[in-house]
Amino acid sequence: ADGEIKCFPTGNCSTTELSEGETFGQGMLRLGSAINEVSASGANQADFLVNYLKRISGVSVQAKILETDQIGLAAAFDESGQSVEVSATVMSKVITDMFTDTETYAKIAGVGVKEFTELLNTDANEALLLFLEGLNGNNDGLAAVGGRLNELGLEGQRATSVLASVASNTDLVRLRQEQANAALEAGTSLTEEYNKKNNNFAADLAFIKRAIYGAFVSSDVVKGMGTFFGNIRKGL
Repeated sequence: ADGEIKCFPTGNCSTTELSEGETFGQGMLRLGSAINEVSASGANQADFLVNYLKRISGVSVQAKILETDQIGLAAAFDESGQSVEVSATVMSKVITDMFTDTETYAKIAGVGVKEFTELLNTDANEALLLFLEGLNGNNDGLAAVGGRLNELGLEGQRATSVLASVASNTDLVRLRQEQANAALEAGTSLTEEYNKKNNNFAADLAFIKRAIYGAFVSSDVVKGMGTFFGNIRKGL
């Protein structure tokens, strides 16, 4: 689904939608709940998810892929034993290239160029998942995308091995995305976790909140955030 893009004076943006009257901090706390819930549900770590989000946030905004959907991808990468740096770099290139060489990705996804283009423009996350599903067990597809990534400055064999790790686990990606979106909607995971673990969880809670803030805003913006979002809503 399309995310509502919020951008700040620093140039940082987020696709996490804010409810009426919700502050940016509250929205980021809900995003933290999504990260906490997903990291608690499988063999993935919160710091990997946050680091991945920071590295891919610019591309996510341009493609209008929700941060919760990226959390699902990040979790699958982590659970597949991939490094956050390589995973984020490969996915940034792939997501961008889908809009450039649409024909190649549509062919791998098994749909027509027109259909794939429309899907990119309406739900880029679903287009990405369709491409990954088409890549699973597809040696010709792996060779084709490997060649594209080589042209884009990546080492093709390593990049395709990273893609193959999630192409064979798209059910896991979808599950983690569903968990992240549900946790964001509820927005209670961090609070519940804190209540259960109390002071022992305080350091982890502070880390997640600081990391999420750092991914999207800088300290000189935080003070004026309430006024900024008020102006945004008036213009919607």
